[in-house]
Amino acid sequence: NNMAHSLLEGAVKVGMDISIASPPGYLPNEMVTEKAIVAGKQTGATVTVTNNPVEAIKAADVVVTDVWTSMGQEEETSLRLQALSNYQVNEELCKHAK
Repeated sequence: NNMAHSLLEGAVKVGMDISIASPPGYLPNEMVTEKAIVAGKQTGATVTVTNNPVEAIKAADVVVTDVWTSMGQEEETSLRLQALSNYQVNEELCKHAK
């Protein structure tokens, strides 16, 4: 979640709305999310964290993804592939973007 946390923190500082989609168990840290929501109120940015990738992409100007298995997590690869397969950024998902 390092990338998600960095994007949350950076986006709201510059007033950019941000939506993050992730399955249960892979969501950003609640404290990081709450801090981003508070910071966003000062800059006019909104924060959306959802389990629905279609919801997250529908108003997106930019779509960013990350690796599904980081170094040191190789033993979790099959579990992560199963959990994240519906979050793949592909042509089908991008049909829902603006």
